[in-house]
Amino acid sequence: INTPLGAVQAAIDNIQSALDQSLDALPQILHTLPSDRLSDFSALMAAAQVHQGNFSFQEERQLKRQLNAALAEQQIPKADILAATLSKMGLEGDLAPFKRLLTLPNSADVAAAAYWLFSIKNNGANIKLAADRAAQVVLALKRYSHQEPESPLQDAHIAETIDTALVLYQHQLKQTVELIKQYEPVPAILCYPEALIQVWSNIISNALYAMKNQGQLKIGIGVSDAFIWVEFTDSGSGIPKNIKHRIFEPFLTTKAAGKGSGLGLDMVRRTVLKHGGHIEVHSQAGETRFKVYLSKHLSA
Repeated sequence: INTPLGAVQAAIDNIQSALDQSLDALPQILHTLPSDRLSDFSALMAAAQVHQGNFSFQEERQLKRQLNAALAEQQIPKADILAATLSKMGLEGDLAPFKRLLTLPNSADVAAAAYWLFSIKNNGANIKLAADRAAQVVLALKRYSHQEPESPLQDAHIAETIDTALVLYQHQLKQTVELIKQYEPVPAILCYPEALIQVWSNIISNALYAMKNQGQLKIGIGVSDAFIWVEFTDSGSGIPKNIKHRIFEPFLTTKAAGKGSGLGLDMVRRTVLKHGGHIEVHSQAGETRFKVYLSKHLSA
């Protein structure tokens, strides 16, 4: 939750700064801008919005070099200053439509004014995205903690329960883990969705722990006979051979004190059995695979 909230705070700070700059500079810029250039100014803003938020720092630097070369080729003054501003706006493609605007004596100020307006809108979009992510995390936590053993079976798509569990680990997955999803089309099945979210959460958590939060995690979904299967494969250190046959025993854990109760895989086993299924485990150094089978024909 802190990750999207941090993004919201950063975006608010950026908007405040952009507003301060815009309120100081924009009235004068618009006052001095020739009337036949106002449409060029609007077109520049529209072109920038197409690419909002899509560039990494490295991509922005590369774009800056390309823009600088293109502006210099057209003999537009202050090419380096303009390239720095336009690259922050993600402006790509042909600059010819904006040449009249970019050759004005105060072109650097005009471009800066466009950038501050772009920044306000872009950061507003970032706030919405971060708020949506925070809401997803809260929903995932709510579904994860929702335990009603007597709740009725529900029709659900397994992929949706997995993706809900993944929300809880999106920070680790985004930063240091390569996530590969190979979802085959499978029908919805009768199941206990909240219980399955806990199953996937435990398996994902164990995989991340085994990989020390860096490596590759593959998740596959498919159909086999009377079952829907879900397969998790991680590139971690593997399960020690001397305990592999005991991993589903209650209170057995290889994690450090305070890191695990040893009840996770026991809960996984019991939940999968409740779904008329079973689990296959294959493990060696560099590859551990949990394959969970769930009955397609579970009855209430």
